[in-house]
Amino acid sequence: MTPERWQEIKDVFQSALGHEPEQRSAWLDKACSSDAEMRGKVEAMLQAHEEAGSFIEASAVDVAAELMAEEQTEVRIGRDIGPYRILSRLGSGGMGEVYLARDNRLGRQVALKLLPDYFTTDGSRVKRFQQEARAASAISHPNIATLYDIGDVDSVSYIAMEYVQGETLAAKMQAGSLDSTQVIDIGIQVAGALKEAHRKGIIHRDIKSGNIMLTPDGHVKVVDFGLARVTRTEEAALDGDGVLPATTEPGLVMGTVAYMSPEQALGRATDQRTDLFSLGIVMYEMTTGRLPFSGASGSETIDKIVHAQPEAIARFNYSVPVQLEQIIRKCLEKEPERRYQSARDLLVDLKNLKRDQKTGTAVERRISRRRVVLAGLTIVTLALAGGALYSFKGRGEVIDSIAVLPFANTSGDPNLDYLGDGISESITNSLSVFPKLKVIARVSLSNYRGRESDPQALGRELGVRALLTGQVLNRGENISIVVELVDTRDNRRIWGERYNRSIRDIFAVQEDISQEISERLRLRLTGSEKQRLTKRYTDNTEAYQYYLKGRFYFNNTTVKDRYWKSIENYNKAIQIDPNYALAYSGLADSYELLTTDSNTNDRVPATESMPKERTAALKALELDDTLAEAHASLGMIKVIYDWDFPGAEKEFERAIELNPGYPYARGLYGYYLVIVWGRVDDGIAELNR
Repeated sequence: MTPERWQEIKDVFQSALGHEPEQRSAWLDKACSSDAEMRGKVEAMLQAHEEAGSFIEASAVDVAAELMAEEQTEVRIGRDIGPYRILSRLGSGGMGEVYLARDNRLGRQVALKLLPDYFTTDGSRVKRFQQEARAASAISHPNIATLYDIGDVDSVSYIAMEYVQGETLAAKMQAGSLDSTQVIDIGIQVAGALKEAHRKGIIHRDIKSGNIMLTPDGHVKVVDFGLARVTRTEEAALDGDGVLPATTEPGLVMGTVAYMSPEQALGRATDQRTDLFSLGIVMYEMTTGRLPFSGASGSETIDKIVHAQPEAIARFNYSVPVQLEQIIRKCLEKEPERRYQSARDLLVDLKNLKRDQKTGTAVERRISRRRVVLAGLTIVTLALAGGALYSFKGRGEVIDSIAVLPFANTSGDPNLDYLGDGISESITNSLSVFPKLKVIARVSLSNYRGRESDPQALGRELGVRALLTGQVLNRGENISIVVELVDTRDNRRIWGERYNRSIRDIFAVQEDISQEISERLRLRLTGSEKQRLTKRYTDNTEAYQYYLKGRFYFNNTTVKDRYWKSIENYNKAIQIDPNYALAYSGLADSYELLTTDSNTNDRVPATESMPKERTAALKALELDDTLAEAHASLGMIKVIYDWDFPGAEKEFERAIELNPGYPYARGLYGYYLVIVWGRVDDGIAELNR
């Protein structure tokens, strides 16, 4: 394809972008007329443009260029480019096509990178191509491919580089994740290469598994500096003629989408910490066999990079040392100042971990038999409870009852009391999914907050086999949870642990840990019970904390205006996450008790509260019709406001069917059976449950 033909196709593509999507087909009929080849290439570029997102630099042009490269491949095989004979095509990089070639002078094989013909008329691309050569030539390191030569022959620009025999890391991972020793070793070598590049003032900006070569003996070579950026401190050294190297325009997005840092994806200023984020993605990929951020399109992937937290590595690979996951998570911090500040710091941590692995000192691992290390609030403690219960089974003794006491707030700030209560209540609700496990309802334990009692006495008083107690210390975005599980028969401490984690990690591990608990308890769950155990109602931790505050005020009889305060916090949760069905359900319950609770000092008439309760309950069911809490609320509306007794019974029964361990539904249904139908025995049975 000639540069003129390429420019013609590009002009048609750019003009097509100026038309609405539904008008493009008719416009292309006229613009391309009988030129089927042009139409096919323009349509391919338009599709790539839509899939990648219009804000990705040259997305459609680059994709189309790769599609068209095959036309040139056939012509170039066997051709001489200066002193190099092209043998075969190896692939494409950030700024050109890469070929296996032979240096006719020295008789050695090289990797020859050529700037495509259709880019030779683009001055900015030629300049950036030259910058890659300058950047690569400025670095001498055993883990960076050596640059041999640069030239221009018959308007074809080329770079001759070291040909690395082996395979890319991406190809190696097609067989699955790597073991931790390999991950650490590869991470050390790439971090070493980046340390040297950054020392020279060069930011790679395209660290990915496809740009990391592995030789048969496991040696790493970082390749492709086509998107490298040179910092101001090194520009003069790299550009001897005094001309500044090619720079990136503000707001321009450069790199491979799935491996970008948040600042890179948003077109903001980048520095060495951008490469460390990308290396974190590569190490996550090596340990799990999957990318931490991926979507159906480029724009969806970028949204996840900027806003979403990666799922816990433990969900996919329990053999990974905890220290390695901590290193990877630090690389993947959204804010650059929270990441490693230099490749040197990352390199030190990786080398220390490698040393500790060799000596066998202090390498904490997740072991499938029992040791599950978590990051989170509710689910972390649920895991501890589940694991300890499993230890009873190991001795042939089945545990059938447990009470989760309110967790103590040790932060010294009474405004954080909601956190301890919220965690313990969430654990209670989660454990209630197991039909063969008796779990004491939260309402029965509210008087035990802060009370120190003998576990044996509490066990007899509550009729349970085990007690789970805890303490919560919250400092900003970090949280420390101390838990202890005690056998109420002999006051024996079964298990205890302290966890220091980020509060944001709770949702990343929820599904995996929930599944682990059901397996370790060896309790059979139905399909719907498994879904409820692993269900997350929001992905936003800020919304979740407001929900916990709403629950705290709803349950706290010592707080004045408690229902209005719970309503305020539920509304804040909904403002952050409008699809938070559980928050709408909490809102409905608060409006209900503003009318039905005779002990509150701020009662309002049913005509004022019930319409609001109905709106909230129906919205919750619109978002999630399997929410037992919302069905129970709707049942109460039908009893006291609609007088629709058969409809109310259906709602109560549906709530209990969805969640047999939901105490509020049992209580409402019990009162309903006694008061409406006079079925005293049946009602008392539900109340006792």
